[in-house]
Formats: sequence, C-alpha cells, structure tokens
Amino acid sequence: MPTMKQRLVSELKEIGITVAYLAVSLSILQTYKSLILLQQGINAFGNGYLFAIGEAIALGKIVALAQKLPFLKACNRHSLAQAVLYQSAVMTMIVAVGEQLEDMLFPKAAKLLAQSGDPMALYVTHLLAGFLIFVFYFTFKGLDESLGPGKLWRLLFGTTDSQQFLS
Repeated sequence: MPTMKQRLVSELKEIGITVAYLAVSLSILQTYKSLILLQQGINAFGNGYLFAIGEAIALGKIVALAQKLPFLKACNRHSLAQAVLYQSAVMTMIVAVGEQLEDMLFPKAAKLLAQSGDPMALYVTHLLAGFLIFVFYFTFKGLDESLGPGKLWRLLFGTTDSQQFLS
C-alpha cells in the first residue's frame, strides 16, 4: 500500500500531465481564435494564451476531481468507447461554460469573433475540437488503466521490444 507521500506525488504527477496536455491543446484552439481576430485587426494572442493556461489549470483540477465522481464513471461498466464518448461529452460541456466565461471577460473579442464568420460554425468547430481533445485524453487514460498503470506509456514511448512490454 502506497504511503501518503507516494499517493500525493502520484496525484500531482497525474494532474501535472493533464494540465500540460490541456494547456497545449487549448493553446492550439486559442491560436485558431487569435488568427481569426487578427484578421479583424485585434492581436489577442497574449490574452488567449493566458486564458488557455488558466483554463487548463482549472480544467486539470476539474478532470482530476470529476473522474472520482459517480456521474463521470456512469459508463465505466460499458465499453471503453462508450465511457470515452460520455466523459468527453461531459468535459466538453464544462469547456463550453468556460468559453462563455471567456466571452464575458473579453466581450470585444467575442463580438469581433462572431462578426468574422458564421458564429454557429465557429462555435461548433470549437466544440468539436474540444471534444476531440477529450476523446484522445480519455482514450489514452482508459487504455492505460486497462493495460495497467504505465504500460501504455512504455508501449508508446519506450522501446519497441514487445517482450519488455508484456513483462
């Protein structure tokens, strides 16, 4: 049984990896938004990246906490695909709320973004991209749990010797 210190280090490592993944992914989405705003004459890269990092930190904590809640584990007794789709949909809805908060904090950018194209198409595209971010995240996490902690990581990023993977 792991000690309290070992559990804390493990949890912090997991949250750190989650936050880093989300920060990179959300920064890519912010780049997309900022490039659209740049066409309107607004350089929103700085604000966008700061918001992406803040959102990644908040979402990293939410993801870590939500994974322990019964409503996010509702589909865990079903196939991995169903669990991943359900968890991704729930987290995408949480991100959509975060985006609404961002629009309230930066109304000028939100207004110009809406004017730069079809607002519904931009919104749906952004939601779909967010959904795919979570599909990848929860697929990786689910496969890692199914194979045993760390085995998927070693398989993907370690040596290609299958005997080492199976041991």
